[in-house]
Amino acid sequence: MLNIRVIPRFLAVFLFCATAAYAQEGMQKKAAENGFVISPLDPIGGKIKRPHDWHYRENHIGTSYSWTFARENGGGEPYTTGVRIQAFPYVKKSTGEGGKEFIYSFIIEKRKMATRVLKICPDWKDGAFTRTCLETEEGPKHYLYSLAWGGNKDMVIISIASTDKNLWSQYEAMFETMGKFEISDIPSRGK
Repeated sequence: MLNIRVIPRFLAVFLFCATAAYAQEGMQKKAAENGFVISPLDPIGGKIKRPHDWHYRENHIGTSYSWTFARENGGGEPYTTGVRIQAFPYVKKSTGEGGKEFIYSFIIEKRKMATRVLKICPDWKDGAFTRTCLETEEGPKHYLYSLAWGGNKDMVIISIASTDKNLWSQYEAMFETMGKFEISDIPSRGK
């Protein structure tokens, strides 16, 4: 005999699953309509919206993870317009510096290379991470460094959006969309 109390729970679970699947499909459809596709950031389970006609390449060495999205050259380097994301878990064990110290050393070096510093963001909390940014011009190129540290794996994330200075306004909104990527989890490789 069918238990009537089970039916509302079953319907609730069914509706939740159907709604979640519909929302995911809607997100992918909306991204495609805006000229973007969702690309995985494997092997960590993250994702990014990238322009549908851009090239994608991943390159992972040891405990560092790297993904490159470029308008040209098959996602490799050199490229004129693109975004590179690098994730470094266990940064203190690898470098001897904590995440914040690592990021601020990076910023100091990039400021030395800059012909012009356009913006330095104050630190802000974003979930498990603390974030900041640095926007520069270095010779003929315009760069936006989006930097984060923290998380449960003592991780540093560096995202670099770049193009020629004269092309920046053409790609700035695209870089903003790509800057909203997600990093889900870094597989354990020892601590």
